[in-house]
Amino acid sequence: MRRYVFYDRETGRVVHTHAAVGAEGREVEVSPEELAELVGRVVDPRSVSWVLTDVNPISSRVAEQWVDPATGELEVRRVQRPADRAERRRRGSTGQDQEGG
Repeated sequence: MRRYVFYDRETGRVVHTHAAVGAEGREVEVSPEELAELVGRVVDPRSVSWVLTDVNPISSRVAEQWVDPATGELEVRRVQRPADRAERRRRGSTGQDQEGG
């Protein structure tokens, strides 16, 4: 499903995403006026641009997303997730300094 990704024009930081779905679960086109109204609820519309993408939504817990301001291309990079408590236990680590305590 296509979605709109709004990003800061200077930094490329993603500030908002939007996908429009109708009552039947089908994608709905959004007019430029509707987009301006939507983004205006979140940020100053003059400070952002947007791209339309087919990239699936992804949690910021597992990936970083930004738009290259020079090209307008959405970039996605998986992030290394710190081992959670259960994983540390499985490995035999408590997360505390072994020598000091």
